[in-house]
Amino acid sequence: FCPENLRLFRTGDDIIDLIYAVDEKYLVNPGKFFMSRSLMGVIEKLKDSQGQYIFSSFKDKPGGTIKGYEVEFISAMPKVGDASQAGKAFIFFGDPKWFAIRQRRGVSISYSRDASIKIGSTTINLFQSDEIAGKVTERVALACKVPAAFSRLKTSSS
Repeated sequence: FCPENLRLFRTGDDIIDLIYAVDEKYLVNPGKFFMSRSLMGVIEKLKDSQGQYIFSSFKDKPGGTIKGYEVEFISAMPKVGDASQAGKAFIFFGDPKWFAIRQRRGVSISYSRDASIKIGSTTINLFQSDEIAGKVTERVALACKVPAAFSRLKTSSS
């Protein structure tokens, strides 16, 4: 996913550098930062080389902004303190217009009479009530239509 513009995270300035690593022609819409919510506790404390905090919080932008660019939380992004995520990209910057959502394995549908479902405080046994439950699953993956339209930071693998 987005093999170009990969940088190693060391300081707050590295996050700011993500903005300038993307060519302006790919930022027709304002770019955004994409990261896990748990990372914000670290980001909120970071300062640039001038000693200024890089993060700003605004009521109309739930994730806040970094240098004026909106932050969007993605639950699937690596979390702070998860050692299994070492060496993986944990912050992306770019225009979401250049993302593509692709189907990975199609859609699967399964049914069951051997289940109970809970609605509020009521439990319903599907077999006893002559009902069937259905489950629909679609596996998707994000891909970059134009890898140069994004930049990303990763942690060191050690």
